[in-house]
Amino acid sequence: TGRYGRTNRVEAEKIVDLVFECFRSIPNNESVGVVTLNQTQMDLVQDLIDTRRAQEPDTEERFSGELKEPFFIKNLENVQGDERDHIILGIGYGPVGDSGAVPQRFGPLNRQGGERRLNVAISRARKSLTVVHSLRSSQITSESVGARLLRRYLEYVADPTTLLNQMVVDPAAEPESPFEDSVRSALQQRGYKIASQVGALGYRIDLGIYAEDGETFDLGIECDGATYHRGQAARDRDWQRQAVLEDLGWTIHRVWSTAWIRDSASELDKIEDALAAAKALNYAKVIPTPQRIDTSETLSTNPENDGGMQSANDNESPFEFVEREDPNHPTEPVSFEGYRPINDLTSASKYNELREEPYRRILPLIKKVVEFEGPVHMDLVIERIRIAYALGRVRGSTRDQMVNYIQRAGRDNEVKIRGNFLWSTDAQLQRAPRRNSDAKERSIGQIPPTELVEAIRRISETMFGAKVDDVVVETARLLGFRRTGQIVRGRLNEAYSDFKADTDDMGWG
Repeated sequence: TGRYGRTNRVEAEKIVDLVFECFRSIPNNESVGVVTLNQTQMDLVQDLIDTRRAQEPDTEERFSGELKEPFFIKNLENVQGDERDHIILGIGYGPVGDSGAVPQRFGPLNRQGGERRLNVAISRARKSLTVVHSLRSSQITSESVGARLLRRYLEYVADPTTLLNQMVVDPAAEPESPFEDSVRSALQQRGYKIASQVGALGYRIDLGIYAEDGETFDLGIECDGATYHRGQAARDRDWQRQAVLEDLGWTIHRVWSTAWIRDSASELDKIEDALAAAKALNYAKVIPTPQRIDTSETLSTNPENDGGMQSANDNESPFEFVEREDPNHPTEPVSFEGYRPINDLTSASKYNELREEPYRRILPLIKKVVEFEGPVHMDLVIERIRIAYALGRVRGSTRDQMVNYIQRAGRDNEVKIRGNFLWSTDAQLQRAPRRNSDAKERSIGQIPPTELVEAIRRISETMFGAKVDDVVVETARLLGFRRTGQIVRGRLNEAYSDFKADTDDMGWG
């Protein structure tokens, strides 16, 4: 078992073993990355990797920086936007010394936004994720949001099926809002047996439709509207939660308050369609018999159980507390202006090749591109200069020189720069989202975080109550991406998290 000081050497050595085992067992076209939860552990893994590479030179080609997706070692705070086929995640934190005590200090996890960084880290793998840890979930007692999420994740890693058996049903549970009560009543009138506030994996599902056996469930229903934002469970309701529940066998269907108000009959038909699809996939077989709980004890010891909401029985109208469409939210379709690259850039010299140009001649080109296109990714600035010099590619020492010139322009305050993005004035950071004419114009990683967040905001306002995945797909489409693969989806999910958190801590690359 590993012991944690400033680092955890046992875990680091295991990570290195896994890296080299992976390189010898996976196809050459599959990529590998390592993520640790803190900087010091990352540095230790890097040192051990360097030592091992010298001992096993036959693997050297797998470390080449020329690969489409080179091997990386990153920590929790700088892994945003990176994906690999296979990820090895090192927890690092754990028991200390001979006592085996576990200090409840988890570095960046305990800071604000730590839970979002962890969610990013565990979603970087396309094909496999291997978790290396000396820490048991039961040893985490910190109540920081990030630490709680780590505890849940380690529970899931240890035994997903056991977590299913922790699902509980409170026979006396009431809906959290009049909206939920209206949906439940309508389903009961159609003959379905319904449970409210079904617990699973420490979360709750608004409504569950029982299977024919009367014990398991065929479908979970989430009711989203104004009460969604005010209810007690709202803090835990996010797209990661739904993804975990679906991985554990649940089929989740969402009902939006605005749609229910407009046409509840059509929404009921949609629920029944989702129910039929779930039955066809036999989801009920993987959701075990729920445990019953003592409702009187639970309600008496948890005064916040009703989330501050009134019961529907106390109101004449079941929609009294449901949000209707806000006239301040636009209802017309959103569209974005097209992205316009600069097209009148000319080389600084008629005689010199790009690699021979001094900084003083390249600087005006950098500024011109940034003034026209900013915020703009560094790669696109180099691309515009490449075109101006009629080069096929900019690589090697020439590219390194261009990067150095761009960074120098930032240091000289000729342009503003953060991460890989440049702009000339702060007003450019308020720029409206710009649509690609095709996906080759700008990759998702080359679109400034400010534009992604603003695009998410505009789409969310017109799709009020929509689930995150629907917002992400629509945003991708309007930005010009015909396909929403893992990279596009992951970057937009990060933008959605930044939008909901209203944070300046965006992924600037």
